[in-house]
Amino acid sequence: MPCTSQLACLHLSETASNITLVLPCLLQIAATVFVVAWALRLGGFLVLRVWKTGHDSRFDEAKHKPFTFWIYWTMQAVWVYTTLLPVLLLNTSSLGGPAALIWSDIIGAAVYATGLIVEATADGQKFAFKMNPANKGKFIDEGLWSYARYPNYFGEMLVWWGMFIFASGGLQGAQLASVVSPFFVMMLLRFVSGVPLQEKQANARWGTTQEYQNYVAKTNLLVPVPKFWAKQS
Repeated sequence: MPCTSQLACLHLSETASNITLVLPCLLQIAATVFVVAWALRLGGFLVLRVWKTGHDSRFDEAKHKPFTFWIYWTMQAVWVYTTLLPVLLLNTSSLGGPAALIWSDIIGAAVYATGLIVEATADGQKFAFKMNPANKGKFIDEGLWSYARYPNYFGEMLVWWGMFIFASGGLQGAQLASVVSPFFVMMLLRFVSGVPLQEKQANARWGTTQEYQNYVAKTNLLVPVPKFWAKQS
């Protein structure tokens, strides 16, 4: 018959083993909660904006061109899958994550939270600005928008870099190729559907005005930094 000390050691071993099994599960749950929080925040904001304004200017032209609209729709499906890749792989991984907090968990969560706050703040500031009748026909150059022309896109990029870093502790081998997620978001927003579309609209509205030209010259494109750090054109 095992002695009391042996039974105690066995119990502690089983407890430690259970903790080791549960913690990766908690990391997977945390990653999923991060994604759900992002989706609810962004989805809720977009619904509110369309409800208040009656349209989404990004699709005003595309919705009358079936092929163009189909490309937009398809790109969004590709965007969702590619963007979620690190979390999808983490949640289906047998590794599931480390059995203790590691640097990638902490840094990833911090980067994600910073990005979410920046994006939500920028979206809120621009929405409030546009809802003010006194600002009709004007471009926003206050709040975070006085430090960057597209701080909302910068926040979105940070969100997905944070998600990849957070999930990376539970990924291994080829799964780490899911780093394509934040790179894809960066390329999409910077060169395809984000900045280019907004720049085109802004230039059409205010491109000939000296005030807007000064704003562009003195304000960083993505990263909110003081104007004396911004690149002068």
